[in-house]
Parts: sequence; C-alpha cells; structure tokens
Amino acid sequence: MDALIYRVDAFWYWGDKVAVLGNMPHIQQRLKRGDTPLRLHLPVVPVHDLGISNKTPLYMKLVVRYTIPRIPVFRYTTLMYFKCDPDHKRWAPTKTIPPRYRALGQLTTGNVAEIKARFH
Repeated sequence: MDALIYRVDAFWYWGDKVAVLGNMPHIQQRLKRGDTPLRLHLPVVPVHDLGISNKTPLYMKLVVRYTIPRIPVFRYTTLMYFKCDPDHKRWAPTKTIPPRYRALGQLTTGNVAEIKARFH
C-alpha cells in the first residue's frame, strides 16, 4: 500500500447522542509498502465539554478514525463509564454497569487531567 492519510474524524458517543468533533487538527501521513510496522501519528483530540453533572453516571465512547481516500484504515476506540467528583478532578468507576453496556469491553477510569492530556 502506498497512500496518504488525509482525514481524521473523532466522535463522542454518550447515551443516545453523538458529538462529531469538528475542530480536529489537520493530519497528513504517507503509508508506504514495506516490512516495517507503521506507527500512525496521533492527532491532538479536542476534549468535548459536556457540562458534566455529578448526579448520574455517564457512559461515553470516544472513536478516532483515520482515512485514506475512500478507505477507513484505522479506528481507535476507548470506552468510559464514570461518575465525576464535585470538582471534576477524578473519574470514579461505578460499582454496577447497566446490562446494555456490559459487553462493550474494558472501561477507562482514572485521573481526569491525565485522560484529558491524552486527548486534548
């Protein structure tokens, strides 16, 4: 394959809503044929401000998709189910995950600043 990644899309999913991140930075990376494994450049993903409330836990999924002309080539997904403390400093895992979310894989929890640093 010899192609150019020309587009990166990112989406937040939570509940029955989807937010497309429209301010994704430009990325351009050439994919070349060869034996060396390719390391994709990770774009700076803006954090979506949801106006998070501490009253109910949230389930969210972040999806980042890399595209070459007409072909999605890579998709990165992280799943989150969390409650925020009143100061929004930590994402705490909930003790029970609703059945509809249980089959979705490992959930990301941890320090909000660290997670934002990875995606912001």
